Amino acid sequence: MWRSPPTGLGCGRGVGGRGRMLPAMWLLNGHRRTGWGIVSATATKPLTQFALAGVLALVVLSTILILVLNQTGLSEAISNARQFTSLMGQDVIQPSLTDELLEGGGSARSEFDRTIRQRVIQGPVVRVKLWSTTGKVVYSDEPRLIGHSFALEQDQITALDTGQVVANPTDLSRPENVYEANQRDRQLLEVYMRLHTPDGTTVLYENYLRFDVVQATGRQIMLNFVPAVVGTLVLMQLVQLSLAWSLANKVREGQREREGLLMRAVDAAEMERRRIARDLHDGTVQDLTAVSLALEVASRQLRREGQLAAAETLDYAAGETRTSVRQLRTLFVDIYPNSLRDQGLEVALRDLLGPFGARGIATTLTVEPDLRLRAEAERLLYRVAREALRNVAAHARARTVDVRVAADNGTVSLRVRDDGSGFDTAAFTSQTTGHLGLRLLNDLTRDAGGTFEVSSRPRAGTEVRVELPRQ
Repeated sequence: MWRSPPTGLGCGRGVGGRGRMLPAMWLLNGHRRTGWGIVSATATKPLTQFALAGVLALVVLSTILILVLNQTGLSEAISNARQFTSLMGQDVIQPSLTDELLEGGGSARSEFDRTIRQRVIQGPVVRVKLWSTTGKVVYSDEPRLIGHSFALEQDQITALDTGQVVANPTDLSRPENVYEANQRDRQLLEVYMRLHTPDGTTVLYENYLRFDVVQATGRQIMLNFVPAVVGTLVLMQLVQLSLAWSLANKVREGQREREGLLMRAVDAAEMERRRIARDLHDGTVQDLTAVSLALEVASRQLRREGQLAAAETLDYAAGETRTSVRQLRTLFVDIYPNSLRDQGLEVALRDLLGPFGARGIATTLTVEPDLRLRAEAERLLYRVAREALRNVAAHARARTVDVRVAADNGTVSLRVRDDGSGFDTAAFTSQTTGHLGLRLLNDLTRDAGGTFEVSSRPRAGTEVRVELPRQ
């Protein structure tokens, strides 16, 4: 079985499910008279999607930029901390270094300690250490560290070897940081710098800075850039939305013009079809009906006179004339679908089944009593039935045909079933095989918010079923 997926009631697309242009008359009639059919395509939904996508992109880009700026600001703040330590080392520590301090002289250490506490340990700086190249703490504002030796870390070695100012977050679990216990609730940044005493002895100067102060500096650097960057992105988005809105308006105006032209063309075609249908009904159909009645009267007269052969000929001619009348009535529906409303779906379907009886094919028609449908639904059901019955007549070699129209739970369904030769439903979906009419009707059904099913197997008959919303 092949089944088309249902779509919503948004059936008013100018293009079918596979990109085919739907019959303009059918769509525009529905749009003009009942609102069921074409829905004027505006750019509102695409514009909303564009705006939402733009806002999402703006949020994502802003988030990424803020993260990048935050990291950049932090890196810049750490760089500032290195510069601060370098200036402090050159302007305060270096002039205060003496060889006596390295030898442990009490007066030299006291003088150096006073300088450190007055000029260095303030603001972000919470600890100062002075190391020898062997890892001995020559001085610290924490007296208990003085004289202790510790293994030098790689950062300290790098600073001693290269002369660079090195900064990294403090590892408070290291042995030399045992007296920083009171700082465990905050992160510290330790900065190393190589210095020299007056006689050229190399020492390592280290200070500890509060990392929250460094981070605050980084955030401030970031905040200085965020308004400009985000503001630029917002301005670009507003410009794009303005351009998109202008383009959408132009598209809408162009579409309204095209729809207006198409509507006028359809109105002209509708008037012409109405005229042709009226002329056929009032002229040719009435004449053929009169001819068939006259032939029947003549046939009865000939039978009374015993001219049976001539009477049979007239009976045949009368039957063919009535068949032509039925075909013309079907043609009325083709060229002017509104006449379907005048004669009713059941009568129109019965006319479609009429020729099958002449070919010896048994037919049944069941239509739910007092069934009321929208004109568009009625036309679509008729067209599906007509196409399905055409296929039965042309290909099926069927012995019976059954047509049923029923309503249930807000939907109306049409089923056309035969016991003919059937076919492979895989061929139905192929663009290179036949059944183009059914495929087009499938697209129309989907655009009307309904479902279209074809069930068939070779030598097992075929069933075409359509279900549409009644409202």
